[in-house]
Amino acid sequence: MKFFWKLYFSIMTIMLICFSVGGTMLIQTSFNNSFNREVESVYQENDILVNSLTLELYPYLEELALKGDSTQERTDLLQNVFCNMIVETFRGNVSFCVRDENGNVIYQNDVFDDQPKLFEKVSQNERGYIIKKNKNQYKLQVLRRFSLNETKFYFENVRDISELFLNRESQFRTLFYYTLILMVASTIVIFVVTRWLVYPIKKLSKATKGIADGQVFVPITVSSEDEIGQLTKDFNTMAKRLEITMKELHEAVERQEMFVGNFAHELKTPLTSIIGYGDMLRSKRLSEEEIINYSHLIVVKKENV
Repeated sequence: MKFFWKLYFSIMTIMLICFSVGGTMLIQTSFNNSFNREVESVYQENDILVNSLTLELYPYLEELALKGDSTQERTDLLQNVFCNMIVETFRGNVSFCVRDENGNVIYQNDVFDDQPKLFEKVSQNERGYIIKKNKNQYKLQVLRRFSLNETKFYFENVRDISELFLNRESQFRTLFYYTLILMVASTIVIFVVTRWLVYPIKKLSKATKGIADGQVFVPITVSSEDEIGQLTKDFNTMAKRLEITMKELHEAVERQEMFVGNFAHELKTPLTSIIGYGDMLRSKRLSEEEIINYSHLIVVKKENV
Protein backbone atom coordinates (compact mmCIF):
# COMPACT_ATOMS: atom_id res chain seq x y z
CA MET A 1 0.00 0.00 0.00
CA LYS A 2 1.31 3.45 -0.90
CA PHE A 3 2.23 5.95 1.78
CA PHE A 4 -0.58 8.24 0.60
CA TRP A 5 -3.26 5.62 1.32
CA LYS A 6 -1.66 4.64 4.63
CA LEU A 7 -1.76 8.27 5.74
CA TYR A 8 -5.29 8.76 4.41
CA PHE A 9 -6.80 5.68 6.07
CA SER A 10 -4.95 6.32 9.35
CA ILE A 11 -6.32 9.86 9.64
CA MET A 12 -9.83 8.81 8.59
CA THR A 13 -9.92 5.90 11.04
CA ILE A 14 -8.72 7.97 14.00
CA MET A 15 -11.09 10.82 13.18
CA LEU A 16 -14.17 8.59 12.73
CA ILE A 17 -13.47 6.64 15.92
CA CYS A 18 -13.04 9.82 17.96
CA PHE A 19 -16.13 11.45 16.44
CA SER A 20 -18.34 8.36 16.78
CA VAL A 21 -17.22 7.45 20.30
CA GLY A 22 -17.36 11.06 21.47
CA GLY A 23 -20.81 11.61 19.96
CA THR A 24 -22.14 8.34 21.37
CA MET A 25 -20.81 9.10 24.85
CA LEU A 26 -22.28 12.61 24.72
CA ILE A 27 -25.71 11.35 23.65
CA GLN A 28 -25.70 8.52 26.21
CA THR A 29 -24.56 10.83 29.01
CA SER A 30 -27.32 13.31 28.16
CA PHE A 31 -29.84 10.46 28.05
CA ASN A 32 -28.70 9.08 31.41
CA ASN A 33 -28.96 12.49 33.04
CA SER A 34 -32.46 13.02 31.63
CA PHE A 35 -33.48 9.51 32.63
CA ASN A 36 -32.21 9.99 36.20
CA ARG A 37 -34.16 13.24 36.42
CA GLU A 38 -37.28 11.41 35.25
CA VAL A 39 -36.75 8.69 37.85
CA GLU A 40 -36.27 11.25 40.61
CA SER A 41 -39.33 13.15 39.40
CA VAL A 42 -41.45 9.99 39.44
CA TYR A 43 -40.15 9.15 42.92
CA GLN A 44 -41.15 12.61 44.12
CA GLU A 45 -44.52 12.23 42.44
CA ASN A 46 -44.89 8.87 44.15
CA ASP A 47 -44.09 10.43 47.56
CA ILE A 48 -46.58 13.25 47.04
CA LEU A 49 -49.30 10.83 45.96
CA VAL A 50 -48.69 8.54 48.93
CA ASN A 51 -48.82 11.47 51.34
CA SER A 52 -51.99 12.76 49.67
CA LEU A 53 -53.47 9.29 49.80
CA THR A 54 -52.67 8.99 53.49
CA LEU A 55 -54.36 12.32 54.22
CA GLU A 56 -57.35 11.30 52.15
CA LEU A 57 -57.71 8.04 54.04
CA TYR A 58 -57.08 9.59 57.45
CA PRO A 59 -60.82 10.10 58.24
CA TYR A 60 -61.41 6.42 57.45
CA LEU A 61 -58.69 5.01 59.69
CA GLU A 62 -61.06 4.17 62.53
CA GLU A 63 -63.49 2.52 60.17
CA LEU A 64 -60.65 0.55 58.57
CA ALA A 65 -59.52 -0.58 62.00
CA LEU A 66 -63.01 -1.86 62.79
CA LYS A 67 -63.08 -3.76 59.48
CA GLY A 68 -59.60 -5.14 60.01
CA ASP A 69 -60.85 -8.67 60.39
CA SER A 70 -62.84 -8.49 57.20
CA THR A 71 -60.50 -8.19 54.29
CA GLN A 72 -63.27 -7.93 51.70
CA GLU A 73 -65.10 -5.15 53.56
CA ARG A 74 -61.86 -3.24 54.02
CA THR A 75 -61.03 -3.63 50.33
CA ASP A 76 -64.51 -2.44 49.33
CA LEU A 77 -64.14 0.64 51.53
CA LEU A 78 -60.74 1.48 50.04
CA GLN A 79 -62.06 1.01 46.52
CA ASN A 80 -64.94 3.42 47.19
CA VAL A 81 -62.49 6.00 48.49
CA PHE A 82 -60.09 5.59 45.57
CA CYS A 83 -62.85 5.76 42.99
CA ASN A 84 -63.61 9.28 44.11
CA MET A 85 -59.95 10.29 43.81
CA ILE A 86 -58.66 12.02 40.68
CA VAL A 87 -54.98 12.91 40.64
CA GLU A 88 -53.96 15.44 38.03
CA THR A 89 -50.63 17.06 37.17
CA PHE A 90 -49.48 19.32 34.34
CA ARG A 91 -48.89 16.09 32.40
CA GLY A 92 -52.53 15.05 32.82
CA ASN A 93 -54.17 12.36 34.95
CA VAL A 94 -51.77 10.15 36.89
CA SER A 95 -52.08 6.40 36.46
CA PHE A 96 -51.73 4.65 39.80
CA CYS A 97 -52.45 1.35 41.48
CA VAL A 98 -52.84 0.36 45.14
CA ARG A 99 -52.06 -3.18 46.25
CA ASP A 100 -52.37 -4.98 49.56
CA GLU A 101 -49.45 -6.58 51.36
CA ASN A 102 -49.86 -9.75 49.25
CA GLY A 103 -49.59 -7.78 46.00
CA ASN A 104 -53.28 -8.08 45.13
CA VAL A 105 -54.80 -5.09 43.38
CA ILE A 106 -57.13 -3.04 45.55
CA TYR A 107 -57.63 -0.27 43.02
CA GLN A 108 -56.17 0.81 39.69
CA ASN A 109 -57.20 3.45 37.19
CA ASP A 110 -55.07 1.89 34.45
CA VAL A 111 -53.80 -1.57 33.53
CA PHE A 112 -50.93 -2.61 35.84
CA ASP A 113 -49.42 -6.01 35.22
CA ASP A 114 -47.77 -7.95 38.01
CA GLN A 115 -44.02 -7.39 37.99
CA PRO A 116 -42.20 -9.90 40.21
CA LYS A 117 -38.85 -8.21 39.61
CA LEU A 118 -40.25 -4.91 40.84
CA PHE A 119 -41.55 -6.52 44.02
CA GLU A 120 -38.12 -8.11 44.56
CA LYS A 121 -36.51 -4.68 44.41
CA VAL A 122 -39.03 -3.25 46.88
CA SER A 123 -38.48 -6.18 49.26
CA GLN A 124 -34.88 -5.00 49.64
CA ASN A 125 -35.63 -1.25 49.62
CA GLU A 126 -38.53 1.05 50.27
CA ARG A 127 -39.13 1.62 46.58
CA GLY A 128 -37.94 0.60 43.13
CA TYR A 129 -38.65 1.00 39.43
CA ILE A 130 -38.60 -0.92 36.16
CA ILE A 131 -38.95 0.07 32.52
CA LYS A 132 -41.74 -1.54 30.52
CA LYS A 133 -41.41 -1.60 26.75
CA ASN A 134 -44.28 -2.21 24.39
CA LYS A 135 -43.24 -1.75 20.76
CA ASN A 136 -42.10 1.89 20.59
CA GLN A 137 -43.67 2.83 23.92
CA TYR A 138 -41.61 3.03 27.11
CA LYS A 139 -43.11 3.40 30.58
CA LEU A 140 -41.39 4.00 33.90
CA GLN A 141 -43.21 2.03 36.60
CA VAL A 142 -42.48 2.86 40.26
CA LEU A 143 -43.56 0.84 43.31
CA ARG A 144 -43.40 2.02 46.93
CA ARG A 145 -44.31 0.34 50.17
CA PHE A 146 -46.15 2.32 52.86
CA SER A 147 -48.09 1.59 56.04
CA LEU A 148 -51.53 2.74 57.00
CA ASN A 149 -52.89 1.92 60.45
CA GLU A 150 -50.18 -0.75 60.79
CA THR A 151 -51.32 -2.28 57.53
CA LYS A 152 -48.84 -2.56 54.66
CA PHE A 153 -49.82 -1.36 51.21
CA TYR A 154 -48.03 -0.90 47.91
CA PHE A 155 -48.53 2.20 45.82
CA GLU A 156 -47.65 2.00 42.16
CA ASN A 157 -47.59 4.78 39.59
CA VAL A 158 -46.36 4.94 36.00
CA ARG A 159 -45.11 7.59 33.62
CA ASP A 160 -44.70 7.47 29.88
CA ILE A 161 -41.07 8.23 28.98
CA SER A 162 -41.26 7.19 25.33
CA GLU A 163 -40.24 10.67 24.23
CA LEU A 164 -36.96 10.29 26.11
CA PHE A 165 -36.03 7.11 24.25
CA LEU A 166 -37.33 8.43 20.94
CA ASN A 167 -35.16 11.53 21.34
CA ARG A 168 -32.14 9.32 21.96
CA GLU A 169 -32.86 7.27 18.83
CA SER A 170 -33.32 10.49 16.86
CA GLN A 171 -29.99 11.80 18.15
CA PHE A 172 -28.24 8.58 17.15
CA ARG A 173 -29.74 8.84 13.66
CA THR A 174 -28.59 12.44 13.46
CA LEU A 175 -25.13 11.37 14.60
CA PHE A 176 -25.08 8.70 11.88
CA TYR A 177 -26.04 11.21 9.16
CA TYR A 178 -23.50 13.75 10.42
CA THR A 179 -20.88 11.00 10.42
CA LEU A 180 -21.62 10.29 6.75
CA ILE A 181 -21.41 14.00 5.92
CA LEU A 182 -18.18 14.25 7.88
CA MET A 183 -16.74 11.27 5.99
CA VAL A 184 -17.48 12.89 2.62
CA ALA A 185 -16.14 16.30 3.65
CA SER A 186 -13.13 14.79 5.38
CA THR A 187 -12.36 12.64 2.36
CA ILE A 188 -11.94 15.75 0.24
CA VAL A 189 -9.96 17.67 2.87
CA ILE A 190 -7.72 14.75 3.80
CA PHE A 191 -7.14 13.93 0.13
CA VAL A 192 -5.91 17.48 -0.53
CA VAL A 193 -3.80 17.58 2.64
CA THR A 194 -2.19 14.19 2.07
CA ARG A 195 -1.41 15.06 -1.55
CA TRP A 196 0.22 18.27 -0.32
CA LEU A 197 2.26 16.33 2.26
CA VAL A 198 3.29 13.58 -0.15
CA TYR A 199 4.17 15.90 -3.08
CA PRO A 200 7.77 16.66 -1.87
CA ILE A 201 8.37 12.94 -1.39
CA LYS A 202 7.22 12.30 -4.96
CA LYS A 203 9.70 14.92 -6.21
CA LEU A 204 12.49 13.16 -4.31
CA SER A 205 11.45 9.83 -5.81
CA LYS A 206 11.41 11.28 -9.34
CA ALA A 207 14.86 12.85 -8.85
CA THR A 208 16.24 9.54 -7.55
CA LYS A 209 14.98 7.70 -10.65
CA GLY A 210 16.52 10.39 -12.87
CA ILE A 211 19.93 9.93 -11.23
CA ALA A 212 19.62 6.15 -11.60
CA ASP A 213 18.88 6.59 -15.33
CA GLY A 214 21.94 8.83 -15.79
CA GLN A 215 20.09 12.08 -16.35
CA VAL A 216 21.59 15.45 -15.43
CA PHE A 217 20.62 16.27 -11.88
CA VAL A 218 18.64 19.45 -11.34
CA PRO A 219 18.51 20.55 -7.66
CA ILE A 220 15.08 20.22 -6.07
CA THR A 221 13.50 23.44 -4.82
CA VAL A 222 13.14 23.48 -1.02
CA SER A 223 9.68 24.83 -0.19
CA SER A 224 9.54 24.25 3.58
CA GLU A 225 11.68 24.21 6.70
CA ASP A 226 10.23 21.03 8.20
CA GLU A 227 11.70 17.52 8.24
CA ILE A 228 10.85 16.95 4.58
CA GLY A 229 12.51 20.27 3.67
CA GLN A 230 15.64 19.24 5.55
CA LEU A 231 15.56 15.87 3.78
CA THR A 232 15.37 17.70 0.43
CA LYS A 233 18.41 19.82 1.34
CA ASP A 234 20.38 16.72 2.33
CA PHE A 235 19.34 14.98 -0.89
CA ASN A 236 20.52 17.91 -2.99
CA THR A 237 23.89 17.89 -1.17
CA MET A 238 24.24 14.14 -1.65
CA ALA A 239 23.33 14.32 -5.33
CA LYS A 240 25.81 17.16 -5.94
CA ARG A 241 28.63 15.24 -4.28
CA LEU A 242 27.66 12.12 -6.19
CA GLU A 243 27.76 14.10 -9.46
CA ILE A 244 31.28 15.40 -8.65
CA THR A 245 32.45 11.88 -7.75
CA MET A 246 31.04 10.44 -10.98
CA LYS A 247 32.77 13.19 -12.98
CA GLU A 248 36.10 12.44 -11.29
CA LEU A 249 35.70 8.71 -11.98
CA HIS A 250 34.89 9.45 -15.62
CA GLU A 251 38.03 11.57 -15.99
CA ALA A 252 40.13 8.84 -14.34
CA VAL A 253 38.77 6.27 -16.79
CA GLU A 254 39.61 8.55 -19.73
CA ARG A 255 43.18 9.02 -18.47
CA GLN A 256 43.56 5.25 -18.05
CA GLU A 257 42.30 4.60 -21.57
CA MET A 258 44.71 7.22 -22.97
CA PHE A 259 47.63 5.62 -21.08
CA VAL A 260 46.78 2.16 -22.36
CA GLY A 261 46.52 3.49 -25.93
CA ASN A 262 49.89 5.23 -25.78
CA PHE A 263 51.51 2.22 -24.14
CA ALA A 264 50.20 -0.09 -26.85
CA HIS A 265 51.46 2.25 -29.58
CA GLU A 266 54.93 2.47 -28.05
CA LEU A 267 55.07 -1.30 -27.65
CA LYS A 268 53.87 -2.04 -31.17
CA THR A 269 56.88 -0.55 -33.10
CA PRO A 270 59.75 -2.62 -31.56
CA LEU A 271 57.64 -5.77 -31.57
CA THR A 272 57.09 -5.35 -35.30
CA SER A 273 60.83 -5.13 -35.93
CA ILE A 274 61.50 -8.19 -33.74
CA ILE A 275 58.85 -10.19 -35.55
CA GLY A 276 60.30 -9.13 -38.92
CA TYR A 277 63.87 -10.15 -38.05
CA GLY A 278 62.62 -13.40 -36.53
CA ASP A 279 60.68 -14.22 -39.67
CA MET A 280 63.80 -13.58 -41.82
CA LEU A 281 65.85 -15.94 -39.61
CA ARG A 282 63.20 -18.60 -39.97
CA SER A 283 62.31 -18.37 -43.67
CA LYS A 284 65.59 -17.47 -45.46
CA ARG A 285 69.01 -19.03 -45.87
CA LEU A 286 71.46 -16.62 -44.35
CA SER A 287 75.16 -16.59 -43.79
CA GLU A 288 76.54 -17.04 -40.34
CA GLU A 289 77.46 -13.35 -40.20
CA GLU A 290 73.90 -12.25 -41.16
CA ILE A 291 72.41 -14.56 -38.56
CA ILE A 292 74.61 -13.04 -35.88
CA ASN A 293 73.73 -9.47 -36.99
CA TYR A 294 69.97 -10.15 -37.10
CA SER A 295 70.09 -11.89 -33.71
CA HIS A 296 71.98 -8.94 -32.29
CA LEU A 297 69.32 -6.56 -33.62
CA ILE A 298 66.55 -8.63 -31.99
CA VAL A 299 68.35 -8.52 -28.65
CA VAL A 300 68.82 -4.74 -28.97
CA LYS A 301 65.13 -4.19 -29.80
CA LYS A 302 64.12 -6.38 -26.87
CA GLU A 303 66.29 -4.37 -24.48
CA ASN A 304 64.71 -1.16 -25.81
CA VAL A 305 61.26 -2.53 -25.08
